[in-house]
Amino acid sequence: MSLLSFFDFKPAPFGLDIGELSLKLVKLKTRGKKIFIDSTGELALPPGIIVDGEIKKPEELIKQIHKLIKTAKGGKISTKEVVSVLPEPKTFIKLIQVLPVKDTDLVKAIEKEIERHIPMEISEMYFDWQIIDNPLLAQQDADKIYVLVGACPKTIVDQYSSVLEQAGLTPLVFEIEAATITRCLMTEGQKNADSNSAKIIIDFGAARTGIIVYDQNSIQFSISIPISGAEITEAIAQDLSLSLKQAEEVKIVCGLDKKKCQGSLRKILHDRVDELVKNIKNTSNFYKNHFPYANKVGKVLIVGGGANLINIDEVLSQKLDLPVESGNLFANLSAPDGKTPIAKEKALSFATAIGLALRGLNEKEL
Repeated sequence: MSLLSFFDFKPAPFGLDIGELSLKLVKLKTRGKKIFIDSTGELALPPGIIVDGEIKKPEELIKQIHKLIKTAKGGKISTKEVVSVLPEPKTFIKLIQVLPVKDTDLVKAIEKEIERHIPMEISEMYFDWQIIDNPLLAQQDADKIYVLVGACPKTIVDQYSSVLEQAGLTPLVFEIEAATITRCLMTEGQKNADSNSAKIIIDFGAARTGIIVYDQNSIQFSISIPISGAEITEAIAQDLSLSLKQAEEVKIVCGLDKKKCQGSLRKILHDRVDELVKNIKNTSNFYKNHFPYANKVGKVLIVGGGANLINIDEVLSQKLDLPVESGNLFANLSAPDGKTPIAKEKALSFATAIGLALRGLNEKEL
């Protein structure tokens, strides 16, 4: 689902994930019906360039984007066309219902419904929508139209668009992060096989954590919570009197394994893990109680850099009493000779960039 689209769409732009603390890019190539990763890149951003989703230092961000493109590994980034993402805390995505109306009145009906869900004037936001043609939902309520709506303040979209254009790029589409992550993880076969079970997708980011509810072959809604990889590193540094660099290394080596580092990190991160579990349970309960067609949550998928924390899947599974597993970022991709071009310890943080690049291959997708 795109939030902002331009009509002169050409195939194979690269995906650019703009985060508060890092930039990532992925460019894909096709060979027959198979899709391969052609180029990848990652660059840490100095703090302060982007704060709470707002670009505070556009000129510095432009420099970093140029550096990322120049240092990308694999095939050369020769295209100027890009599919990028909007900051998750500033966006909104939800499946809504509207009564059937004439085509000419559908937009007005959607706008009216959006006003009930988003605390912002229609004139102050860009929004896009996609009708979900799903027989499973139709069985639940045949008298209504299901519409997946995405929205973002105009000031934010214009800000990101301006930076990319000043960097010499052509932004074809801006996406909401929840949409691009689910595109990366889900395949048509999985959609059909799991149609009677909801999933919760956890995106452990460096600056925040996103929780996505996916059911009936569609995103239902997403939320953002202030638990981040950076905050965890800072907590480790403070408790163990380490530098941030040392704390990050300890986090990678020890994780939540009871047998490593004498289980010290498990104790330090106990409250944060419990807070995460509480948010996941609250999200699940909200979905169950407010969505009449909701399926029971049957699985939790984890992506993002924080998903690499050793034993995080085991700990969450025990506390949630649900299967928890890492998302398969290569579900829609092929790998030459079975080898993936992204290091295993980095792969889970590339979900957004891969999803954006996949969007770039499909000019018909909204």
